[in-house]
This record gives sequence, structure tokens and C-alpha cells, in this order.
Amino acid sequence: MNQQDTVQREWLIKTWDEYPPEWFITLHWRTNPQKIETVQSYIKEFHRVFRRKFHWKLKGRVTRSSNIPMFPKGIGMVHFHERSESYSSRTGKYMTPFHTHTHLSNTKGYFNSPDHLRNFLNEMIHECKKKKMKEYIVGKPELDIWSFDHLNTHF
Repeated sequence: MNQQDTVQREWLIKTWDEYPPEWFITLHWRTNPQKIETVQSYIKEFHRVFRRKFHWKLKGRVTRSSNIPMFPKGIGMVHFHERSESYSSRTGKYMTPFHTHTHLSNTKGYFNSPDHLRNFLNEMIHECKKKKMKEYIVGKPELDIWSFDHLNTHF
């Protein structure tokens, strides 16, 4: 394990020790992205929209985006992107698109069941007019160090 992997693992362990994951989401992107940059742009938008909608639901009122607290005062998300082989019925070929696993923490007990979280997500996606959600897990996730919430291990 190299030094970067060790630091990332420490960030993740420290974060999950203090704010354990409460919910696990798998996002399969409708466009079947082949490039990590595409997935990172998707998850950046998902992260922004989810935080805003979650905060609005929690407070019961619309709030300026600049007033939504960042992790650890607000909700936390850790994203892993992975590739797995799938068959495209449209093209008749196999491909290896990315999909994303997201761990939610610090939700303050807002979601009371998997159905509550699923309804929240479906409503959010419907509002964004981007239906791209399925739930199953395959392959080996890769931590997205650029777009996740973590606690610094150095003080």
C-alpha cells in the first residue's frame, strides 16, 4: 500500500469512526459514462443538489445555498466510483461504464427507512429530470478523493 492509499484510508477511518455511514446508495448513470471526469462532474452536481434538498427538508424552509452547512456540521457523503461490465441492448455490445456508491452519514436521523430515502432520491431525481437510479453492487469500488466529505487526520 502506498503513502497516498494510507492517508486516504486514515481519512476514511477517522471520518467513519466519528460519523459512521448510515445509508448506502448505488447510482447507475443513465449515460453509461466511460471517463472518470464525467462521473466526477455528475457526482459533484448530485452532491450539491442532495445537500440543498436535504437541508431544505430538515429545516422545513428554503435556505440560500451559501447558508447550508458543510460537513461535519451538515450531511456527509463519501463516494466510490467503480466500473463493471454490462451489456448494452441499444448497441448490442458489452461495455464497462462507471457507477457510483455513496455512503451517507450525519443525517441526524432524518431518514427513517430505506423507502423514505428512496422516495427522497426519486423525488430529487424527478425534480432534476434525470432518472438514472438502480440498486445493485458489483466490482471493486475506487474512493473518489476529490468530491467526498472527510475529516482531516492532521491537527
